[in-house]
Amino acid sequence: MRNQGLPKIRKRLAAYHLLRLAKRNSTYFELSNLLGFPYQDISKYVYGTIMPSIERSEVIIQKLDLERYIKDMLNNYLTFDSEGFINNSIIVYDSDLLYLLAYYIYQLYKDAGITKILTAAADGIPLATIVSELFGVPLAFAKKQAEIGVSDYLRAKVIIKGSGTGYELYIDANLLNKKDNILIVDDILRQGETLEGLINLAKKARANIYAVFVVLKVGNLNVSNILPIGVKFNALIRMQ
Repeated sequence: MRNQGLPKIRKRLAAYHLLRLAKRNSTYFELSNLLGFPYQDISKYVYGTIMPSIERSEVIIQKLDLERYIKDMLNNYLTFDSEGFINNSIIVYDSDLLYLLAYYIYQLYKDAGITKILTAAADGIPLATIVSELFGVPLAFAKKQAEIGVSDYLRAKVIIKGSGTGYELYIDANLLNKKDNILIVDDILRQGETLEGLINLAKKARANIYAVFVVLKVGNLNVSNILPIGVKFNALIRMQ
């Protein structure tokens, strides 16, 4: 029987992390005026002295607009260097934003019967770890090299488009199976090579891929050319 209290706990934690982000750019008085709560209470929430009630959590998430707030943060802080490579540090290291991203993903797919979260090392792991925790399911992640001590691997060749070079992704064969209903989670999608590798690993395990979620899609890749028929795709932010 599903624990009915867990969704409320997740929502209250989302409100806590959202307030911590909002406080970076707003005063307690500004937040008090927006939310209609005493500024003293908001201070206690931000510092974790007490947690907002489920009723107040719903107000916080609605009035601060969770999805808009996440998108604004990413648009403000994601940067490109002179060669066009993106600095994704905010997605990898900001614990408040990571929780909110994971909660957003959880809200999208919480009723899909997900049994496994799949990603690739290394930058996808922080977000995917929190997502797996919210879903209450195991995390499986593929690596670019096999580990000593694991005797049975699934492997998929990844060809870097336009380069004539590539590498292999490895995953412990015991981590995926035909009973799995998989959600693939990653931070950035550009050319799609890693995503193709993850899809091929899932196919080799005969697992079902329910959906793919990426935080940021960069470029003009036609994802439908990569995804198996029926797999849902969601990118929170799209950049050309």
